[in-house]
Amino acid sequence: MDGPYPASTDAHRTRVVPGRPAGVLLDRPHRLDPPNISAVSLVPPALSPSRPLLRTVVSADADEHAHNLGAWDQTYEQLGRGRFTGRLDELWLDGLQLFRERTSHDVLETGIAWPGSRTFGIPLAMHGTAVFGGRPMPDDRILTLGPQDCLEFRTPSSLDIVGLALSAGAFSMLTHDLEGIDIEDELRGRLLLPVAPAMLANLREFLVRVFELLETSAEQLANPPLARGLQHALLEHVIGAVRDASAEPPQTFTRSVRQGIVQRARDYALSRPDEPVTVVELCAALKISRRTLQTCFHDMLGMSPHQYLRTLRLNGLRRALRNAVGAGTSVQAVAARWGFWHLSSCAADYRRQFGELPSTTLRAVR
Repeated sequence: MDGPYPASTDAHRTRVVPGRPAGVLLDRPHRLDPPNISAVSLVPPALSPSRPLLRTVVSADADEHAHNLGAWDQTYEQLGRGRFTGRLDELWLDGLQLFRERTSHDVLETGIAWPGSRTFGIPLAMHGTAVFGGRPMPDDRILTLGPQDCLEFRTPSSLDIVGLALSAGAFSMLTHDLEGIDIEDELRGRLLLPVAPAMLANLREFLVRVFELLETSAEQLANPPLARGLQHALLEHVIGAVRDASAEPPQTFTRSVRQGIVQRARDYALSRPDEPVTVVELCAALKISRRTLQTCFHDMLGMSPHQYLRTLRLNGLRRALRNAVGAGTSVQAVAARWGFWHLSSCAADYRRQFGELPSTTLRAVR
């Protein structure tokens, strides 16, 4: 059976992987070793992404496909009959490994992730029966592996899954700062995490948009604010899903306390009118949990902190476009400086906010 992921024929972007004649590598080669990420490297202001590293590999052999994932030690055995095809899209963002894996047949995956990592797997589409860690895996679960866990995954006959791996120590420190909990203690011994349908649908939609960006506009990630914004957005969405899987009643605060938290958050964001502020950065600066910030903003402003910060960034983008000098200025370049990694989504939000497209604003200035 022919697979759904044919190798690219673009001679300018492809080359054969040495020693693996069936594999095709698009863009740049990947790192062989996991990044040396410290626990504070995901917490502002120390966050300073290195140059993002992106690649896409198409393969026609299951075991070869297993070896294409950077820094993992794993073996794939094809169980289903027919011609295997697989595709791997992989991105490194300052110690965070993001990948999308698509396979055409039942496969038995075994092995380990890179040392000291915490991994999450979010299935975008599954057709057939899946078993993870010896347990049936419904399509409303996300999977996770800790530093001491081994991979044992009997995939369905067709699988499209997104994986995210980062230092377990960094993730533990980050969630301690944002949520006030020891996330590794909560996740220890757990392999499958149930997530509410709405939360899971939102997470999947977000991840699809991320890979649309990587497919069409990956060069934007050379912009540090945009790369940082994408990294923080990935962490925020995954932390939200993990916390939803072990939800607890939110803390209650008096109105004056909630008002004070919102005011401090606004002051912090407004004190940086020329740079995009993320929710992760805001929580770290105020030393409060993401859930507390969310509750306070909803109660006091009727919107999420993410919506509020996006509105501030839209206003910053508008100011930058109205003050643009020179015929070479582009909406895409200015939007990237303000952390907007998905241009079409940015344009739609801009139009709702100001009644015109950002390109219209720029043309009016010229």
